[in-house]
Amino acid sequence: MATAPAAGTTLATINEIGQTNVISNPLGSGFTAVHDLFDLNSNTDVSSLQTYDIGGNLLATLHAGSFSGDCGAADIVNKAGRLIVTVLISTTPAQGIKPASYSETMTAWNAATGASVWTASIVKNQAEQISCPPGGTGELYAFMSTLNGQWGVLELPSSGGPNAYLDAIDLTTGKLYPRSDLAGVLGNDVVTGSGSDVDGDYASLTVTVPGSWPQLGTAAGPGGPRGASLELDGEVPIANDAAPDNFAVTGYTGDLGEGSGLDAVATPDGGYLATVYSDENGNSAERGYALPSLHQLWNDPVPLYSTDIIVGVNDSAILIARTRNEAGSATELLALDPGTGRTQWTVNIGGGAVCDLTSSQVLVAANNQLATLSAATGKQLSYESDPYPGVNGAAAGCPSVIGTGLGGAGMNSNNQVVQLLAP
Repeated sequence: MATAPAAGTTLATINEIGQTNVISNPLGSGFTAVHDLFDLNSNTDVSSLQTYDIGGNLLATLHAGSFSGDCGAADIVNKAGRLIVTVLISTTPAQGIKPASYSETMTAWNAATGASVWTASIVKNQAEQISCPPGGTGELYAFMSTLNGQWGVLELPSSGGPNAYLDAIDLTTGKLYPRSDLAGVLGNDVVTGSGSDVDGDYASLTVTVPGSWPQLGTAAGPGGPRGASLELDGEVPIANDAAPDNFAVTGYTGDLGEGSGLDAVATPDGGYLATVYSDENGNSAERGYALPSLHQLWNDPVPLYSTDIIVGVNDSAILIARTRNEAGSATELLALDPGTGRTQWTVNIGGGAVCDLTSSQVLVAANNQLATLSAATGKQLSYESDPYPGVNGAAAGCPSVIGTGLGGAGMNSNNQVVQLLAP
């Protein structure tokens, strides 16, 4: 089995073929290059993708005709192994008075060999045309998976009606579990919703498992009352209100929400949830919950006149960036224990920013340099000149991180995948 090389190692050079994106699974166990390309001369989708292991070794290739490039792909790991999940949209041309019809299948491929593991029929021979919008991120469109890769929730293609519907799918077998009130995923489980506001957002959310559908935990949804003790708004990285939500992301979160971090994160093992909570009086705190029960475990108030942002999470720590609400205030990093909320360490990074977090290390951009800290202690391990250009002409900034960042890999400006940190 391959292992991640030392930080600074170039893992692979990714060829730009059509629109190219590099994705990974939540654990950062390898990466996948997705090439979305349509041949106008033959009117054919000629997209392809390549999988790589954590050491940057090329594993398998899916060739043109295997999947629909505009729809992207999902890189997941579950008990069936590491899988690449894609969809294929097929068109049956009109035949005389019989109109054209459209179908969609979802297939899981073995990431190491490229062999098909299972195929599920999502839609068969419907009259409404099926498509995915061009210019995506490389991630599978209108789809979310649990952290353990066991379950997925997908939006079904429109059949011409006014409503959108979601299905759950067992990602080890391809078995579908239809349910009208599916909302998305949280940790290692799926989420259903009930009640709604005028915008159609669910007022209440339930954590559950497809099949027997037990009630494992409940929380207020985005359509629920303001000021609820636990409110989960969800996070949809695509402009599609009907798509399934991911109610808590994992790994490095500092570049989501335009650098503002997120309000809800889950540990990669799916065992804990952490949120930044603010009441109607302006008091804020970090709160920790057990998953999937959503039982509150701890509460850590944010100091007065300070702002806290969750910038990353691994199985051992929730990384908080804390700043005073005054001009020129330095940033203090805090690592909180996910199960107890206890502060494990703090370190002042001045005007710096967190660029990535793995299970063992933290990458910080500060003073036009990149510093590597121990994720266990916060102590600086090394530093180097920052080779990555900053935003809006700034002298230096953070590299582009692949996936959740837990694999420690990123991209440089030469289309090279580079090991930034030890996993």
